[in-house]
Amino acid sequence: MLAQQTARALPAMAPRALQLPLDIRKGITLVGIRRSGKSHLLYGTMRRLIEAGVDRRRLIGLNFEDDWI
Repeated sequence: MLAQQTARALPAMAPRALQLPLDIRKGITLVGIRRSGKSHLLYGTMRRLIEAGVDRRRLIGLNFEDDWI
């Protein structure tokens, strides 16, 4: 199941003004109301990490509303 997640293409989206930092060595948790852009902020961060040279297989985004989890 995780292999499917890392193989899945990131969704296309418009750039956001708010960006998460890439240079920290800690986990980040985003909390907010539904449909406030949390997932797209994470996808944008993943895209920036890939552009910075991070292997896509090292990144995973989990949606806990998916049925397979």
